[in-house]
Amino acid sequence: KKDGTWDEYAHAKFEEFKKLHADEIANHGVDNLTTEEAYAKVFRKSGSYITGLGAGARYPQNRKYDEEFNDERHSQLTQQIDHLQQESTNREASLRVEIDRMQADAKKRED
Repeated sequence: KKDGTWDEYAHAKFEEFKKLHADEIANHGVDNLTTEEAYAKVFRKSGSYITGLGAGARYPQNRKYDEEFNDERHSQLTQQIDHLQQESTNREASLRVEIDRMQADAKKRED
């Protein structure tokens, strides 16, 4: 407020921030939370934005999940590429055999 006092809601949220940071230090020895992560935990979700940080602040992505998903997807795509390359090699070899056979047949007809 203008007179330097806090309203109850702001004071409660400030206390939540302090407790959150104290818990991080107690559990991990250091405070690893980013400002966005702290706001997300204290103010909770409101749509896809963080309440209290304006319209531009979105929840941080779950990096661990994204990395696992990307690693799995990369592995799947690598396997698919390997399979398609093997198929391509097999088809190319098959076509070469067929072309050689057709050329041999054409030579026989000429003779």
